[in-house]
Amino acid sequence: AHGWADIGYHFLIDGSGRVFEGRSLDWQGAHARGANNRQNIGICLLGDYSRQAPGRAELDALEKLLDDLRGRYRLPANSVTTHRELTATACPGPALQAWVERYRRRGVASN
Repeated sequence: AHGWADIGYHFLIDGSGRVFEGRSLDWQGAHARGANNRQNIGICLLGDYSRQAPGRAELDALEKLLDDLRGRYRLPANSVTTHRELTATACPGPALQAWVERYRRRGVASN
């Protein structure tokens, strides 16, 4: 529908915590509108978290993936942002937004 050649996210995490590769990291993502896609990695949790929180398996997989990517690319914890911090959207929902904010605080405290 958008005319994209590939999925916009680099990684996707399903409800059981399985991580799938989407778009290769060799290519810029198409997940955060325009210039916001430059030099970042798009991760999508598969689901609608506007009214419910993601499950433990999803969050554990997300944390492991973020830790791995941050270590591999030497990214500070405060570089982890959500959709709503880059563009006008309700995504990722209140519970996942709060989880990301806690993740950043934990990462900053451990540096």
